[in-house]
Amino acid sequence: MIALKITHNTPNFEHWKATFDRNAELREKSGVRRFAVLRGIEQPDAVTIVLEFDNLDDARSMLVPLQQMWQQATGSLIQDLHWQLCEVVEKVELQVPA
Repeated sequence: MIALKITHNTPNFEHWKATFDRNAELREKSGVRRFAVLRGIEQPDAVTIVLEFDNLDDARSMLVPLQQMWQQATGSLIQDLHWQLCEVVEKVELQVPA
């Protein structure tokens, strides 16, 4: 499994989240299997998105439309953007004892 990790700041999280939600179809068509949106507790303008894909080709293909969106949003909706393609080496969900 491959993950695309994206971090940036946003001056308006609610506006950013609404924009993110409007792109659900793009994520579905691009092979995103699951995703997580994280927001800093002590820095609520800090956002991390983790998109998971079955393969590297799908993840790289998703970068094309994302980079176009980032060019339009940089400065106004997103700042200090960084992204990284990662191999998911291990993912564990622990069971909470009853």
